[in-house]
Amino acid sequence: RIAVIYRPERLRGNDLNIDFRIGVFDIISGRTDDLALPPLPSDCSPKPSGITELARLPNGALGFIFFCHGRGLSGTMYVWDNSKNSFIKLQNLPNFLPRSFSFSPNMSQFIVENGKGDGLNNELYLVDSEKTIKQVVQGFKRAGSPAWSPDGTIIAFAGTKEYPGDSDITTWDDIESQLYHPWDIYVMDTDLRNVRI
Repeated sequence: RIAVIYRPERLRGNDLNIDFRIGVFDIISGRTDDLALPPLPSDCSPKPSGITELARLPNGALGFIFFCHGRGLSGTMYVWDNSKNSFIKLQNLPNFLPRSFSFSPNMSQFIVENGKGDGLNNELYLVDSEKTIKQVVQGFKRAGSPAWSPDGTIIAFAGTKEYPGDSDITTWDDIESQLYHPWDIYVMDTDLRNVRI
């Protein structure tokens, strides 16, 4: 089976009420069924705000982030519960513009990207088994696209170190220049130490 995010109708003009859905396509039968989504908070605007980063998790379940534009940016991580045949809330991500994420193989923790600054200052955060959120990898201009190794020993991510003059943003040219700073691939141990290119 294949799960996809889709909209049943084309976006028209400035219509921001985009009806995002998750459909599951059965390759054998050729049938597509929608999964029941949790309701978004009533103060999200536009409504619904959207689904992002639909992924198969290490335990075989589906996971995704519902993001809400309302009282500041926020997101909520949901995972599919086979026993209840529905999505359950795993973690609120307040004041986040949630992007890519990666779970540890045993599903006890995950790293999620906060896309603050429209790509200029993306940060990575670890959500542990106690649901505590803490920033990881200091000293980077931006970091994103985390990936946990299947054996659980290493975390990889894309990152850009600070460049001289990065704090002097005064023009659009400065912003464009920073957007084109090169990304490198880094790895670190799962205790979040020993970061190396």
